Amino acid sequence: MVGEMPLVDAHVHLPRLTALPPFWFDWARRHGQVPLEELYGTDGHPIPEKVDAYFAAEGVDVVLLLPEYSPRTVGVHPYEDLLPLVAHNPRRFRFLASLNPHLHYPAVVHLERQLEAGAVGYLLKEEAPEAIVEAIRAAARGGMYFSPGVADLVRAVLEGKGPAKLTDREREVLRLMAEGLS
Repeated sequence: MVGEMPLVDAHVHLPRLTALPPFWFDWARRHGQVPLEELYGTDGHPIPEKVDAYFAAEGVDVVLLLPEYSPRTVGVHPYEDLLPLVAHNPRRFRFLASLNPHLHYPAVVHLERQLEAGAVGYLLKEEAPEAIVEAIRAAARGGMYFSPGVADLVRAVLEGKGPAKLTDREREVLRLMAEGLS
């Protein structure tokens, strides 16, 4: 905590190490101080207890996790890989939905799956800095945030054009959040 405000690490990727291209490890060795060998198991997946302890020792209260779907650069690191961390400590770990239009079609189906799995929002990559700050604040409060530019996508989820697994109450809460209420 910094005063009354939780300390948020707002851009964390925790990929399977086996999915990363070699240049990533070179970059991490030159610029990073994160003890990857202590935080990951031999299977290449992060160990929730150790990752949680690492962020606690760093004084981080909330970790905003980001799945990644960039096969040509850093690879694909699906949101499903983040769920053990969220399950281990949902107060510290939260994740934002992430969609790649080349991999996720129809987008509404994939957004609904990620929201059902616990995503706390969705930001467009070109979002203004003020909106990014608001998304971080919402996550720190335990709330959700959606870029105004995804209103049609969120509306499609609300209207049941996806797999329709959200309850009526979940749809109502999502609608209110899409309108800027939280």
